[in-house]
Amino acid sequence: MKRWLIILGLIAPALVLIFFALNPQADTATPQPLFHFYVVTFITFAAAVVSILLATSLGTDAKPRHTLAAMAFAVVGVIFFTHGFATNGALLSHSHPIVPWSAWLMLFGGGAIFALASLDGPSGAPKWLSVRRIIYFTIGLSTLYLSIAIFVPQWLSAIDTQVAPLHRLTIFAITAVLWLFAAYRLWRTWQVTRSRVDGSLAFVAFWLAQASFSLHLFTLWHLSWWLYHFILLVSFLFSMYVLLSEYEHARRFRLVPYYIAATLVATALLGLVASNLFADFTYRSLVSQIQSLATTQIQNEVNQLALILPPNSTPAEARSFYATRMAELPFARVVVYDPSGQASYPTDNSVGPIDDADQIEFVQTLAGQTRVEVHTPDDPPNGYDSKSPTHTIQMYAALHLTTEPLAQPIGLLSAIEEAPGLDQAVINARAAGLLIASLTMGLLFGALLIVIRRGDRIITKNSAALAEAYTDLRRSEGIREDLNNMIVHDLRSPLTAISASLDLLNRFTAEEQMEARGRFIDSARAASKRMTGMIDDMLVVTKIEAGELQPHYEVTPLDQLLADHVNSFTLQAAAEQKNLAVDCPPNLAPEIDRALIGRVVDNLIGNAFKYTDDGSGSIRVTARSENGAVRINVRDNGEGVPENYKERIFDKFAQAPNAQETPARKGAGLGLAFCRLVVEAHGGQIKVLDAPGGGSLFTFSLPQKQNQFNE
Repeated sequence: MKRWLIILGLIAPALVLIFFALNPQADTATPQPLFHFYVVTFITFAAAVVSILLATSLGTDAKPRHTLAAMAFAVVGVIFFTHGFATNGALLSHSHPIVPWSAWLMLFGGGAIFALASLDGPSGAPKWLSVRRIIYFTIGLSTLYLSIAIFVPQWLSAIDTQVAPLHRLTIFAITAVLWLFAAYRLWRTWQVTRSRVDGSLAFVAFWLAQASFSLHLFTLWHLSWWLYHFILLVSFLFSMYVLLSEYEHARRFRLVPYYIAATLVATALLGLVASNLFADFTYRSLVSQIQSLATTQIQNEVNQLALILPPNSTPAEARSFYATRMAELPFARVVVYDPSGQASYPTDNSVGPIDDADQIEFVQTLAGQTRVEVHTPDDPPNGYDSKSPTHTIQMYAALHLTTEPLAQPIGLLSAIEEAPGLDQAVINARAAGLLIASLTMGLLFGALLIVIRRGDRIITKNSAALAEAYTDLRRSEGIREDLNNMIVHDLRSPLTAISASLDLLNRFTAEEQMEARGRFIDSARAASKRMTGMIDDMLVVTKIEAGELQPHYEVTPLDQLLADHVNSFTLQAAAEQKNLAVDCPPNLAPEIDRALIGRVVDNLIGNAFKYTDDGSGSIRVTARSENGAVRINVRDNGEGVPENYKERIFDKFAQAPNAQETPARKGAGLGLAFCRLVVEAHGGQIKVLDAPGGGSLFTFSLPQKQNQFNE
């Protein structure tokens, strides 16, 4: 069912045209030049603006055929705009060759671009098919045509005179072939891609092929001719909707382009509305003035005739006398009717009796009312043929035997006068209204554009900041997830060691097994200490970064502090067969937080243990006085730290790679960050250097007295 509906919709325009061709009486003429001017001008202008905005917004994400399709509608809109703008009787008082030529070439140009677009098939476009070159070439040809049509329209008129109708039939044939070719190629592409955009463009191309038949083969102003306007409008709306829906995710919102497009469309709409209102107001004012002047004129003429009428004339004699004076009246046509409605002048039977349509005016005039009617060019007075379509003034006045206003009328005088100046006055008023509204809206547009551009820059800047914040948030979430995984992994190992040690304790109950029990208890205690250290590192880092932790300073003998913490690694050094030594003079006693600096030393020694080999590792802790400060070094003979990691290694979660340039994950990556924060909180500095002979040298300095640092 759905397939048959699509087929029916596809051939619907052809069915309508066939119906009109077989039933010409139904194909009525509906000349509406002003309606054509306002509707076509606005719709084509809006279509051009929207199509250009869409074509430039699709970007590189769009298929070349889709970008070219949008550009085809931009070309159709720009060229067809001149077709509507130059409508005879709207802004121009004469026919202009740009009107038919723009109608022909907009379908021809659109079909050519669609045909090129269809060459971009499922496997891609030919190498020579460059969207940018096609656009530039199209702009050049369109500019050339519009320049000829505006500045030397006689060239187009000469072609119409010497070649017609061959040129029109040739353009029609090529146009129809181009659209049918595009429809076929796009349909073949759709069969492969199943893209709704490709299917929709194939549908539209076939519709516009039928529009070329409506334009070229059917009579101007008839319903069959109006059909191609409807096809163009529906095709544009349908194509723009499909393209916008398909590529909505790829568009980047920029306030200024959207504002410019919306303002241009609104300016066109308001300009045309203002033009129509201004022209209508001017027309009504002029008609009112014309009616007043014409009433005075016809009454004066009738009174002058009554004054020279021979005395004691009978009605028949009076009408005969009036007939002799009619040629002297300054009107384009004059008719004298008797009270029964029969024409007594002229007497050559060129004018019949009063028409039924004029009965109201006839009766009212005989009753003593002078009537003045202004007829538009498309509604001339009955029985009057003007040399060219123009406004006409028809006047009715009663004839009397005397100048007395209450005298019995003996007949009726009907006079017609042409008013070509009214046509031009209305055109001038329409153009003035359009110009004034456009200038006013243009000034407002310019003023608001300054504000909009400022807002656009702010939005763009804030959007970039939000994007950066979002990226940082995602990075933080990733780091937090990695940290959770690392902490879970690192805490599981000591927990497993504690659990295994406790399980094994139950198996060693005899007196001679007390030594083994002691080893397991020491192992559990060491694992518990590692867990506590990791938790302390996390808490202290968080508190220092938040400014919530204040070190508790006290004079501390440094040799005793270093000896205590080095001795806590003695058993590990023996088990791993590593050399561990400490060298500190006995007279060093800086003001420090004993617990925090002790944890720094533990972390640096523990880090050295991780990155030195069993059986050959050497770790040496030294302290010296240096320029009023204390410098503590922890040196090892491990792989060392790569040069590009020496600054980053003190960041949270950072870990140096091994010799194979792969991450050597041996902790949560908080130990060195903890060391840096604690040392800096004491007013010192910490860094890592290459140790002489290989390995790493972690060195940090601390002030001797904290009051000097705080000052």
